[in-house]
Order: sequence, then structure tokens, then C-alpha cells
Amino acid sequence: MLLVQLGLGTQQYVMNNNIILYCRSGFEKECAAEITDKATQIGVYGYAKVKDNSGYVLFECYQSTDADRLAKDIPFGTLIFARQLVVVSQLLKDLSPNDRVSPIIALL
Repeated sequence: MLLVQLGLGTQQYVMNNNIILYCRSGFEKECAAEITDKATQIGVYGYAKVKDNSGYVLFECYQSTDADRLAKDIPFGTLIFARQLVVVSQLLKDLSPNDRVSPIIALL
């Protein structure tokens, strides 16, 4: 699995509607509940994708620019379960081991 953020500077090439939150393995459900609650408090809606004991949560926002808003408007220090928060774009699946760069460049 490869998650890539493709927003650079003030120009957005791909809308970022996902946030990945890294957390301690085993605390994915708590981290998902926490980001869902914080997002709702500021009027951002979406859903969390959780895989048990993976050490991360993927929160997908319904609106295309809300992930950037979440990252800016939620003070990271107020999150208890998240160790890191990263705004990401779409998930790239089934990348060839021989050429992982071309699909990324195609999105630009």
C-alpha cells in the first residue's frame, strides 16, 4: 500500500480528502472514534477505516478539501491516541514492483 500527498504550495493538483493517523497498535478504534468526534465538532464529516492492530487509521472526508481543513483546525496536541497525522490523497493500489513512479506522475 502506498499513500501519497500530491498537494504542493498553494496549487492543489489532487484534492486531499483523506487523513492517515498513526497510533499505537491496538488503539485503532479509539483513534478512529477520537478523530470522528473532533471532525464533527468543527463541521467536517466522514468515516474512519480501521484495521485491527495495524497502527493506523484512515479517515476519509466526504468533501474534497476537508482533510486539509481538519489538519489546520484541529490542534494536534489535543489528540490523545494519534502519534502522527498526515493529509493524503487517493490510495494507489496494485503498483508494479518494476515501476511505481509512473502511476504517481500520471496523477500530476
